[in-house]
Amino acid sequence: PSVTTAAWGGNEDACSTSATGESLLIISAGVVEVVMEGVTVAVLNEGAYFGEVALLQPVRRTATVRTVTPCELFEMSRADFARVCAAHPELRDELQRRLDLRKVPTARSFTRRARSFILKKGTVRNPLLRMGTGLELETPHSPSFGD
Repeated sequence: PSVTTAAWGGNEDACSTSATGESLLIISAGVVEVVMEGVTVAVLNEGAYFGEVALLQPVRRTATVRTVTPCELFEMSRADFARVCAAHPELRDELQRRLDLRKVPTARSFTRRARSFILKKGTVRNPLLRMGTGLELETPHSPSFGD
């Protein structure tokens, strides 16, 4: 399996809800924001990853991820991800476990209007309710989240 490295400028879409997910991306350097329906639901930095949802489930990208600062991203293709998971099923199991954890409940459980109000007012303190896609600084993706 191979991992490619790509440099991104600030304010570029690394992935979009209009796209089919074909890779897992890991932030080597920089900061990105996760945007759902025009609302920033998370901010990620070095060591966080995104794109796994579309590799674990037959869905399109669930959010747009935009660079906030210039970034360096590691990218693993769907095929290489499948090979790694076949060789190390515990990795796929852990990613699926973290994805399942994020599902109950998520910001998608709320109507668009309620979610927008909650996120703008900052009234939700539980990252599992705020993350929508499960991506923010203190989520199951982050080394600081229970690891």
